[in-house]
Amino acid sequence: MKKTVSFIAAALIALSLVACNDNDSENTEDWRIVSLYQMVEPDKNGMFISNTYESLSFLDFSTMQQAPVCDDPTCKHEADSCNSYGKNNHPFLYNDKLYYVKTTDFYQEGEEFFMDTQLWQSDVNGANEKQITEIKGLVYYDYDRMLIYGDTIYMCMLNQPYNSEFQELEPSVELVSCNLDSGEITNYGEVVRSYSGGSWVCGLWDGKMIFQTSKPVENLPYMEKVERYIEENNLEEEAEKYAEENNVTIDVALMHMAAGFQDEYITEYLQLDLDSGEISLSEYPEPQAISPYYYYYLDNDKLMFLDSEGEEHELEGLEGEITRVTALNDYTYINAGGVTYLFNEPEQELTKLDEIYDISAVYDDSIIISYVTDSYSLAYDKKAIEDITA
Repeated sequence: MKKTVSFIAAALIALSLVACNDNDSENTEDWRIVSLYQMVEPDKNGMFISNTYESLSFLDFSTMQQAPVCDDPTCKHEADSCNSYGKNNHPFLYNDKLYYVKTTDFYQEGEEFFMDTQLWQSDVNGANEKQITEIKGLVYYDYDRMLIYGDTIYMCMLNQPYNSEFQELEPSVELVSCNLDSGEITNYGEVVRSYSGGSWVCGLWDGKMIFQTSKPVENLPYMEKVERYIEENNLEEEAEKYAEENNVTIDVALMHMAAGFQDEYITEYLQLDLDSGEISLSEYPEPQAISPYYYYYLDNDKLMFLDSEGEEHELEGLEGEITRVTALNDYTYINAGGVTYLFNEPEQELTKLDEIYDISAVYDDSIIISYVTDSYSLAYDKKAIEDITA
């Protein structure tokens, strides 16, 4: 029990202390991205983790100890009693309070069904929950990307109505912001409308939120296109046989049979001017990553970046095809040619590592990496950069 209590204490101390490695660069803006894959709190030297998609934990980078967001040393951390549950959708800290998103159950209005999204707040230990605001008719899933800029969050939210027979109607995506101090909601309007359409927040550049929208060329329900593919390729009997042999529904069987089906998509990059609230086509190249320092994009096989003055630069020293570019707290990591590179943005120094790493954060001259264990759970480790430099 003493060890468990120490883990919890370590996590709560890490959450309550402000780190002393503040960035004093004039190029940076006070913004960050939060999603299921980006829940780092740089000022607290740690990150939120939700391996179970239900219970929320905090990983302290200095000790690499992970503990549930719960201050009760006697708690068994079960769903019906522990403060750590129900906080896994976009958890982040603002003014020493924990914020997170919840969605309601379906409800009916007229002939259609809807869901609402709520923004909640609690103490950093998960206690004293309260609802801040509610966004009617829109849904926000944990795999989306949220932009936090100062006291405001920006989200691309799904409007997915269902008819009286609970069939999906044509959905749309709306761009919404919420002020964390007042709870005031601003809806900038629809950004894409289509079956299987979506949107993806990229980051903030020169006062403009850059985001991507996509929609299929053929605007029909996805399962309708899958069923047509099955019919055209004479796969009906195989689908029925698969459903029977594997004890699954016919829809699951159809999806399995339609593994070769590929939709053709139309992609656009848009920008929201945060001052004017106007949405327009992006004036910048297609982004690979955006950080407070640089805007990264590809020019053929070269990785380029814009600086805060709009000057173009090539990131030299990369070898092989570039397959991933990810910005995280003062660094950008690039997977190219089967290895990982770390680009220290303030110092403009590129370091080649000895292999591919899935990096969650850079902390105190070390990287925090995630990996899958033998039991197929996600775990985290810390490696000194100097020990893994190629």
